[in-house]
Amino acid sequence: MKIFFTIITTLFLFGCAGTNYKSLATNDPVKLIAMQDSLLKSGIKNPPLLQALTQAHNEVGLKALYVNDLKMANKHFQESLSFSPKDTTAQYYQWITQGRLLMKTGKKNKIWDAIELFGKCDRLFPENGEHHYWTGRAYYKIGDKDFDLILEAFLLATKKTLPHHLAEKAKIELKKQNDRKKKFADFWM
Repeated sequence: MKIFFTIITTLFLFGCAGTNYKSLATNDPVKLIAMQDSLLKSGIKNPPLLQALTQAHNEVGLKALYVNDLKMANKHFQESLSFSPKDTTAQYYQWITQGRLLMKTGKKNKIWDAIELFGKCDRLFPENGEHHYWTGRAYYKIGDKDFDLILEAFLLATKKTLPHHLAEKAKIELKKQNDRKKKFADFWM
C-alpha cells in the first residue's frame, strides 16, 4: 500500500509540475528561464520541463527578434535547441535570426549565406512568408537592380502568413520595388 501511495504521489507531483512549467512557459517565460538553472541542477529533467523550457526560450527569442535584438534572439533559440534539437520553431527562427545577423555585415558573401539560411526556412514552414520577406531584403541589399528576384520574394511574402508587423512592410516593399522597376524601365526606353 505504501508503494502504491508513493507511486501515485510521484505521478501527481510530476503531472502538476508539468502543468505548472507549461503555464509558466506561456504566461511568464522569463520567470521560468530565471528558474532554469536551479531546476536543472535539482535533477528534474523530465520531458514536460524540457518542453516548457524550449517553449519559454522560443517565446523570449521571438520577442527579442521582433524588437531587433538579434543577438539575444539567437541566444534564446540556441538555448531552446539545446533542450529540444528537433524543435522546428526554434530552428526556423534561429535561421531567420542568423540570416539577419549575416545581412547586417553588409558583405555580399555573408548576404548570400543569409539567403541560403532563408531558403532552409521554406522547408520547415513553407506557409510562412517571413523568410521570403527577408530574402527580398537580402536580394535588394546585394544588388538593387535584380528586380525579378526581389519582386518574387516580396510577392511570395505577401501571399503567405506573415507576422502582423511585417505584413504591411511586405506590401509596401512590393509596391516600392514595382515602382522602381517601372521607373528604371521607363528611363531606358
